[in-house]
Amino acid sequence: MPLSVSDYGQGDCAAGVGPETSWCDARVYAQQCTCRAHVGKTCLVVNRPFSVLFLAIACAEPPCVHLADSEFRRFVTGYSTSTGMALSAQLKGFSHEGGGQWFVFPGHHGEYAFAPPANARDDLVCIPIADDSVIDAERTELYENTLSKFRVTGG
Repeated sequence: MPLSVSDYGQGDCAAGVGPETSWCDARVYAQQCTCRAHVGKTCLVVNRPFSVLFLAIACAEPPCVHLADSEFRRFVTGYSTSTGMALSAQLKGFSHEGGGQWFVFPGHHGEYAFAPPANARDDLVCIPIADDSVIDAERTELYENTLSKFRVTGG
């Protein structure tokens, strides 16, 4: 029986052309950080839990995303790409003892790995980026899982 993404998320946003629901629309943008660890800096905001984010981002002096300075690194692995950076939860949190389930952050588990939504307020999910970063929402891709792609807009 094929896996259904609706078993693990809020809906099936199949390849970004799924049902016209607000769940399938995601926002990825920059905002001033208010979390204690990075107050006054610029942070990345992603308003949906995700499996993989291909972030189209540019800044004067890469790397634009300062994942090493963030607690968020416990949820994702970062990779440089030709358009910016990929953040993937695929290699984090797998539990063989848990029946092959992903336990990446509290409240989400299933056949897929998830990273929590990122915001500019909470230290655990606060991701600093270069202050001069420009995010191209049209070229950014956000996947709920391997079968489900959100429609991305900016802030």
